[in-house]
Amino acid sequence: MIISMDDNIISEKVGNKVKSLMEMRRSGFNVPNGFVLDSDTFDEIVSYNQREKSISQLISGISVNNSIETGNALAKIFDQFEFPPETISHIRAKMTQNTKYSVRSSGLMEDLEKCSF
Repeated sequence: MIISMDDNIISEKVGNKVKSLMEMRRSGFNVPNGFVLDSDTFDEIVSYNQREKSISQLISGISVNNSIETGNALAKIFDQFEFPPETISHIRAKMTQNTKYSVRSSGLMEDLEKCSF
């Protein structure tokens, strides 16, 4: 699902940074409007590209000794992804022509209370 920064419900399927930005925006802070692709959208993109198995295999074998190589292998997989046409349509519906956008990634496990990276 694509979630607007103005949505009244803060989903558990978005990263903590965007949750904080949504709360700040709702409280009146000057946070630019935008939208977020939630973790379900990520799963849909992985499924559309039929890469669940290869990603799971890489992640299950990750260790301190191979983390750089595994990260590089995952990045190669992600670089080849195509978005499902429906996802592209939903994103385009949220965008305005001749407007600049900033893109930022965030994960569900980023910036936890006791662990930030």
